[in-house]
Amino acid sequence: MRHNIQTHGSTGNTNASKEVTKSSVLTMRCTPSEKAKWVNAAKGQKLAEWVTEALNNEAEKRPQ
Repeated sequence: MRHNIQTHGSTGNTNASKEVTKSSVLTMRCTPSEKAKWVNAAKGQKLAEWVTEALNNEAEKRPQ
C-alpha cells in the first residue's frame, strides 16, 4: 500500500492578521440590562470594539 502525503498549502486566514496582536483578555460580569444598554449604544458596532473604544477614550481623560 502506497501513501501519497501532500501538504494542504493552507496558510490560514491572512486577512485576519493584524499589525498589533490582541493577546490579553478582559472578562467581566454585568446584568442583562447593562449589556442590552451597551449593545444598543454600540449601534451595530461589535460590542468588544465599542467597549475598547469607550474605555480607551475614558482612560485618555484621566492623568496617568
